[in-house]
Amino acid sequence: MLRLREATDESLKFALLFLLDSLLRHLRAAPESPIDHQQGVRALRLVLAIDEARRVMEVASPQLRNIGTLGGNLCQRPRCFYFREDFDCIRKGGNTCYAYEGNNKYHCIVGGGPCYIVHPSDMAVALLALDAKIVIYRKGEIKDIPISEFYILPEEDYMNENILKPGEFITAVVLPEKVAKSSYTKIKERGAWDFAIVSVGAVIESDGDKIKNGRIAFGGVAPKPWMDKNLNKILTGLELTDSSIETAAANTLLDVEPLGMNNYKIILARNLVKKLLTDLRTKE
Repeated sequence: MLRLREATDESLKFALLFLLDSLLRHLRAAPESPIDHQQGVRALRLVLAIDEARRVMEVASPQLRNIGTLGGNLCQRPRCFYFREDFDCIRKGGNTCYAYEGNNKYHCIVGGGPCYIVHPSDMAVALLALDAKIVIYRKGEIKDIPISEFYILPEEDYMNENILKPGEFITAVVLPEKVAKSSYTKIKERGAWDFAIVSVGAVIESDGDKIKNGRIAFGGVAPKPWMDKNLNKILTGLELTDSSIETAAANTLLDVEPLGMNNYKIILARNLVKKLLTDLRTKE
């Protein structure tokens, strides 16, 4: 049975080794779930910052969800074909990022240099929107690290994606217990399963048709799950009218440097923000 490690009035903590398929099955069960308290069901839903089980289907394939864990999803290596194939790229100790002047359709538009990967985790984007904390075992001690500080850019370390050192590992994720409206969506090329070309996760606290607080995170655009500080600043006090949503979308990812083949990601990201805010406006 899938169990929470700890639940308090302020937060929910759960282990990193539960399977993604378990998450999907419990979400499908909904009220009939064998989890015997509402906090457990809410925790499962918060994992992807969504309320519908079908969204979990966007993470990997059925085969991978049967063996893949939340921790593995958060710590997976990049999918760059130059990194994965027989190229002596900079992330493997070479001197060149071949994507910079090569095929960079799927690479980053912000935060790149000297390596231009994108982080592949869907979960990480949702957890960043949720302002989650990662629990790390480090030198005999347990430390809580904001997820915004867990992932790093290539300018800090172009051979690693996160702050973990040899002998360190993550043991749990801590989520705030109280979350208002939330959503996650992504654009992918294949209908079955695929990594996100661009994804967006959001948590919005609203008062009527006005946003009191909001956090939007992006995937597929940077070497780590990305927060657009300018956009999130605009969200505070934003009225959810058609014109205001258009303005917010137009101000998404302004400070970016797309490569030769991926300028289209800017358009996708802005359209996803527009769709997400429109959906959240009508969400009860």
